[in-house]
Parts: sequence; structure tokens; C-alpha cells
Amino acid sequence: MATPKTRRVWKAKVKSGCGTCKSRKVKCDEGRPICRRCSLTGRFCEGYGIWGGGNTSSTPKCPLTAGSDDLQIISRTLASIPLLASSVEENGYFEWFRSRAARKLPGTFFSDFWRTLLVQATVQEPAVLHAVLALSAAHKRGPAEAHLTEKSGTVMDSQERFMLQQYVKAIGYLQPHFSAKDRASSRVALITCFVFICLDFLRSHFESAQVHLQNGLRILGETHLLSDKDEEVFYLKPDLEAADIWTVEAFSRLHLQVELLQHMHPHPCFILQPSPRDSPPPDFHTFNEAWQSLHRLFNEIFHLTHLSRRQPPSHLPHRQHQIQTALAHWLTTFQTRLPAPEPPIPTSKHRFHTLLLAYHTLATLLALTSLDPDNETLPDRHTPHFTHLLAQLTHLWSLSASDPSSGLLARRGIAGPLRDGVGVVDMGWLPLLFHVAVRCRVHRLRRQALGLMGAAVHREGIWDSGIVEAVAGKVVEVEEGGFYEGEGDGAVLPEERRLSGVEVVLLGAPVGVVVVFCRRRGVGRVVLARYDVCRKVWVDNHF
Repeated sequence: MATPKTRRVWKAKVKSGCGTCKSRKVKCDEGRPICRRCSLTGRFCEGYGIWGGGNTSSTPKCPLTAGSDDLQIISRTLASIPLLASSVEENGYFEWFRSRAARKLPGTFFSDFWRTLLVQATVQEPAVLHAVLALSAAHKRGPAEAHLTEKSGTVMDSQERFMLQQYVKAIGYLQPHFSAKDRASSRVALITCFVFICLDFLRSHFESAQVHLQNGLRILGETHLLSDKDEEVFYLKPDLEAADIWTVEAFSRLHLQVELLQHMHPHPCFILQPSPRDSPPPDFHTFNEAWQSLHRLFNEIFHLTHLSRRQPPSHLPHRQHQIQTALAHWLTTFQTRLPAPEPPIPTSKHRFHTLLLAYHTLATLLALTSLDPDNETLPDRHTPHFTHLLAQLTHLWSLSASDPSSGLLARRGIAGPLRDGVGVVDMGWLPLLFHVAVRCRVHRLRRQALGLMGAAVHREGIWDSGIVEAVAGKVVEVEEGGFYEGEGDGAVLPEERRLSGVEVVLLGAPVGVVVVFCRRRGVGRVVLARYDVCRKVWVDNHF
């Protein structure tokens, strides 16, 4: 007797849905921002590509940096989506990005842009992939080697050749997106532009990095993610998708470090802020959220400083008071929600906690001097804040020095200059030390700040430790010029000896010359000196 044939159950192929359901080959309900199937089963929802969705508010907020949870998300996401790489060599550099660069480059505070959006775009968009492969090659090669090779004119090695090939490929794949000018194409262009900025930072191409940053900000304005210009402030429009919010935040963080470098001299103002209807969050629960809240306050301080330089500050004290109140509220919330970790064993939490408090101290200092930013005697009234800031930075150094794996700092002679783990694209302590050394006129404090700069060799985005140490040291040398030899450390530096409007211009690709402009009482704006980066010497001294 014939056995009845088993009827085969037919299942429709999964052609749409989130990345997680696609990889599992199950039907997705395509809920936004995450699908219900992933939510109910506790899985990480990879979303629907760079066009939105995925675990945003439903995902546990990243409390620190690129910790184990984030790296598991990156590894799982990259492993579950087919890669567009077409050769063994490309796959090798992609693996370096996944295992090394993506963990090291974001720096102290890991963002959703790095954790989610860049990951999705890398495995789905050829332009982003080839830009990331170029970045990976530059990171693997090491910025110090790249700088020496480019300056000496020696024949490029295989890593440099691969990096340039990938860069050209990325540009080629970008062309259709520039022509399309729709929302999805603009996102691809912005993400690729961000990667190009990171690549320029690693290669010491600081001039082109700033050009790419300005282009990215221009694209943000053209894509209508930002509202119309209100004076010099651009507001993020409400009700945007997570991908747009993360992209604006990523560019804003890059813009912040450039603003801190330019803060001491008058310059055009471009400020990114949340929607004017959104007040700064009254509460936060993670270090990332605390940093984002403080970031907004920095932007308000920059804008107030810019307005004070353009017009009499008679109607601006109220805005200054509002900022100071917000800073006080931030500190209270921080101490309540994120209290100092318990000693004695230093952890990443100790470092991040201290670094955030140090940036709050700098923000407080900048707010206090925002109505008269070019008055170089005004900082003298706030010496206790400089003292407190330097104590925080000294504590940060001790925490990092006791944990060599931290990657935040590297002792001179132990880690080579700008090697893997000591070059990041976000800010650390260099902007803080620079502001102490240049603006504080207490001899002991500024010399201590210079000593901390010289104790580590690393780079934080556009902030190169060797360059900022040289510039700050030159400013101190010119201002003091033997003044304390017969006066003692407690003497007050005369106003006529002080420099104002210090401006640092980075020239060359890679940077070869640093030009420092300044103003001095009775002299006006002049070139202070030029610094030869390769020879590490000052030339054309004007003082």
C-alpha cells in the first residue's frame, strides 16, 4: 500500500522587514522604531537600514563608552548582514574596522551614530563601506607612519595605496547620491562625509577635515533637517527620525571641538541646537545623556560670546544668568543621578565621571567670561575655577596612568606617537589643558598644565597633543619672558604683557606648519610665530 505523500508547507520568502527578522527568515510586522517580534523575544532589532527604525529608545542607553555591550551589538550586527566587500583584502580591512577601529576611534563617549547608524550604513551602502575601509587602512597603518611617509615623499606602501583606492571608490559611489538629493541619498552623503572627517583627522589633514565639516553642515541645512537661520543658530526640527537626530549630533560633536579651538578669537558663528520648543533635558541618567546636555550649554555659551563681541552686552546679562543657572542645575543632577564611583579600584566610570566634571568646570569658566571674552584680566577673578579644573585633570591623569588599557592617555615612550588606541576622533582632556595654559595667568598652574600636556602623546580629533603643547608653551614663553625670575611665582602678570585673541591655523596636508595669530595691547593683530611640525621648531618669531 502506497504511503501518502507528506504535504509540504509553503512559506513566503522574507523580502522586507527589519534586519534581524530577515537574517532569521521569519515574518516581520515592520513596526517602528522596532518590530514587535524582536521586542517580544528580547532581540536587538537591526531596523530597516539607514532609512530608520531599529533599537533606539528601546535599547538600553549606552552608559559609558565602547564597552562590552556595544561591541557585542556591533559584532552581532556586522556578522548578521551580508557584506558588500568584494575581495579578501577588503574583508581583511573590514575585520580590522570591526575589531579595532570601531572600538577605539569614537573615544570616550560612544554614540548611537557609531553604535547603530554607521554600522547599518557600512554593510548596506557602497559609498560608506569604501570610506570605512579607507579609514580602517589609515587606522591600521598608524598616523605617525602616514605623516612621515607623506612629508618625506617616499613611495607609498600597500596600506596607503589601498586607503587611497578606497577613498576614490567612495567618491565614485557618492556621485549618484549628490544628483538624487532625496532624504536617503542625503543621509548616505552625510555619513560618508563624517567618515572622511575621521580619516582626515587620522592623516593629520586638518585643513581638509574642516572643509569636510563645513560641507557636512551645509548639507544638513540643505536637507531641511534644520530650521531657518535665527541669527547664527540652527535648530534641529522636531519629530525627526532617529537616524537624522544621530547624524546631527555626530556633526555637532565634531563642530564643538573646532569651536573650542577657535573660541579665543572672533570668528563666524554657527551653532547647532535642539528645537527652540525643546528645553534642555531637566534630567539624565547616563554619561552620554549628561554629555549631550552639557554640549547644548556649550553651544549657548559660544553664541553668547559671539554676540558679546558684536554688540554692547547691555541686554545680554540675562542670558548669561540663564546659562549659569542651567550649569548649576546640570551639576546638581549629575551628582544626584551619577554619583562618583566607589574607590579604590579605578574603572572607566571613574575616568568618565571626572572628565565630565572637568568639562563642566570649563563651561562655567567660559560662561563667566562670555560678556567680555577679550578682556585678558577677567580670568584673574576666577583663579579658583582654574585651580579646581587642574585638580580634576591631575586626578584624571592618575586614574588613566593606573590603567594602561584605558586608551585615554599614553605615557611618552611607552606608546608610540598616535598609535592604535591613542588617536580618537572625539575630545578628551587636551582642550581643557590648553585653556588653562593659555588663559590662566597663575605661573604655577599654567606650568602644571604644560607638564600634563607633555606627559602624554595622543590625538583627540583636531587636537594634537604635540601641536597644542607647542602653541601653549609659546604663548606662555612670550607672555612671561623672564618676568617671574625676580618677582616670584605669586606676582601678577601685567596686562601689557598678555596676549589676546590667540588663533591657531593648521596648514598642510598633512599639517606641516602651524601659524599662531594674536593681539597685544598697542600692537593689534599680528603673527606671533610659525611652528614647523616636522622639525618641531618655531620660526619667524615676532616677539
